[in-house]
Amino acid sequence: MELRHLRYFIAVAEELNFSRAAARLHVSQPPLSRQIRGLEAELKVKLLDRNTQGVRLTRAGHAVLARSRKLVCDAEALRAEAQTIDKESEEELRIGYAPSPTAVIISGVLARYYELSPGAGVSLDDLTHTEMLSGLRAGKLHAALTIRPAVGEMRGLKFETIRRHPVGIICSNSSPLARQTCGSSVARRDERVGSLSGQRVPRVSSVGVKNPQSQPGPANGHTGMRRCIERHCGC
Repeated sequence: MELRHLRYFIAVAEELNFSRAAARLHVSQPPLSRQIRGLEAELKVKLLDRNTQGVRLTRAGHAVLARSRKLVCDAEALRAEAQTIDKESEEELRIGYAPSPTAVIISGVLARYYELSPGAGVSLDDLTHTEMLSGLRAGKLHAALTIRPAVGEMRGLKFETIRRHPVGIICSNSSPLARQTCGSSVARRDERVGSLSGQRVPRVSSVGVKNPQSQPGPANGHTGMRRCIERHCGC
């Protein structure tokens, strides 16, 4: 049994006329009739009742029609998915990143991305924050992992937080700073430390910044990479 047989049967079942079905399929009527008889012989059931008034589906024919439609639909979906995967293997996802805030997550993200998109290429560029934003606007990068840009730098870009980092002060126990509380300001000679309101500064993050106009080929905008980031970071 081939998909061609199912497509022929679907056409006849929907048209309830061999002549119209043959015209719809761009084939002649005798081969179409032979294909339908062959399908019935293979299934060992009668799918159509033929008479001088036309064609009608048998009870088995109705059941086989529903199943045939699903099989043909699944086959088309499989073909589209295979073509997408093949295209992914040829195109490269370009990501800008800064090692300091993203080193803790980048290896896990890439490992998961390769599981979801086997054979897909990824180019990682170690760039400054400014270079990443310029690369996104110029279309040289598909996405970037960096800290939150200033409001004025976000024109034409979309920002999503994927992980927050704790930020604090570390010093020797013997340092005068060690005796200061986290909420106090310190100003001793050449030592100047800004006031901190808590032990964590939640707005310092490693983030994904992407250009909404960039449409890389793999996986329709690389949704696979986004799923990897969310899964790895627990978002």
